[in-house]
Amino acid sequence: MAIFGGKSRSLIKKLEDGKFSGSDELAQLIEKFQQIEVSNEDLLSLVVNREKLIRDAAASRLVEAQDRKALPLLIGALEGKPPAIQRFLASVIARFPGPQVLSAVMPLIENDDHGVRRAGVEVLCSLPLDKTISQLRKLAVHMDPGVRLRVSQQLLSSGEAIEDEQTRTLLLRMTKDGDERVRFSVLDALKDRNDQETSKVFIESFRDDESERITNLCHEVISRRSADSSEA
Repeated sequence: MAIFGGKSRSLIKKLEDGKFSGSDELAQLIEKFQQIEVSNEDLLSLVVNREKLIRDAAASRLVEAQDRKALPLLIGALEGKPPAIQRFLASVIARFPGPQVLSAVMPLIENDDHGVRRAGVEVLCSLPLDKTISQLRKLAVHMDPGVRLRVSQQLLSSGEAIEDEQTRTLLLRMTKDGDERVRFSVLDALKDRNDQETSKVFIESFRDDESERITNLCHEVISRRSADSSEA
């Protein structure tokens, strides 16, 4: 039976303020918390709590309720939070139904807050690739190199995506990205693909790139492919 009124608010307040003697009392409070009626606002205050068990319990209730009003509240809570809390909130947002999340998350990636942008990308990357590939392609030219890096990693994680001509062309273009991490990420993922397209990219990168680790990688790949061709 649900608990209402003052008892409910008192319990929430104890959890919010960390007023419990230890793990046993916390477990009891969380058990009672599962039985009370709680507003989205109260759940939101608990989902950013410093105590992991409280965060997890609040997150589960937010997701289970599937309340469309909760998702904008979670997204709004991202800004200004410590990175660890932003990552946790992103993981909670990703548990909502995909169509809701996809429409809500894209604006986050244009946010001025660095942490919010990264959280938005992580949410996007948690969704099925076949539902997000067009959005990921667009973000491959994002102004934030961290966004481009995460996007390249997500695209490269799928063999099917790499076989897609449009995506492969985009990834090959990213070997000329202005950020060394992005270039290396793509080249390293493509090092075992022995075809004319990638061979050309490795030769060009070996010749033109100023990064020592990239030129070393390219030299290794070119040498191996040359040796393989000689033995064939």
